[in-house]
Amino acid sequence: MKLGYLNIPKQGSAGGSMQNTNRAHVIRSLGFTEFYGDVNLDTANRAGTFCNDPEQAAVLHVLPDLPKPAYPRIISSDEDGLHFETPFAAGHNAAPCPTTEQVIENIQQSCASLSVSWLAKENLARHWAAHVKGCTYAGKRACPTDWHVARTILICDDPARAEVAVKANDSPCRAYYSKVAQVPPNSPQVDAMMDACVLHGTVQTVLNELDKIVASSGPFGTLTLVDHEWPDEALAITSMAALANAYAPRLKPKRIAM
Repeated sequence: MKLGYLNIPKQGSAGGSMQNTNRAHVIRSLGFTEFYGDVNLDTANRAGTFCNDPEQAAVLHVLPDLPKPAYPRIISSDEDGLHFETPFAAGHNAAPCPTTEQVIENIQQSCASLSVSWLAKENLARHWAAHVKGCTYAGKRACPTDWHVARTILICDDPARAEVAVKANDSPCRAYYSKVAQVPPNSPQVDAMMDACVLHGTVQTVLNELDKIVASSGPFGTLTLVDHEWPDEALAITSMAALANAYAPRLKPKRIAM
């Protein structure tokens, strides 16, 4: 299993750039190995820029490293216009999937599935079943490594502090789910979504919840951390470090003694 990273820019902003946050160097050093870039970004904005609503994009590139800020170079021109060199190496593609129908459809497009962060934990098993079904229809082998699961995770030694950060009136997570559900931020529906989808609390609490997800839905290839623009940046960085330090040993392949 791998650790992925997906940044959600502040709601209402014009766009999000990983290079504009203090977290980029931390993320890279913590062992996160997959990052996401929008395949539909305008070429001039591809250098280091992530789309504003990545979980609602049709398709995302799965990149082996953070995009480096660099201006795209013109490599040719013709009657169709200028053609640019892509500033980052594109990996395979993953499509954010709220529904099982989209999971099956993505298999037909040879696209990995990213189960979105607002999908309730109990529904993740249906996505794996849909992945298997889609692979069967397409005559492909169903591999857990092709399945990405996105979760919003906030870890703190003080579980009350983590819960307040997630559920506060000015929480970016509340604003995000409000936008997804198209309801007011103070709607009970938003609170229900956060209870069903967000993992928060101590390291052990979060690890226990992740174990329950794997036990009920099956293993997946990438645990994708959905990182919001939390007002308390120190808490966000500490949380990511705690997740990586606690979970990374589980991500390494087990060695067989010879």
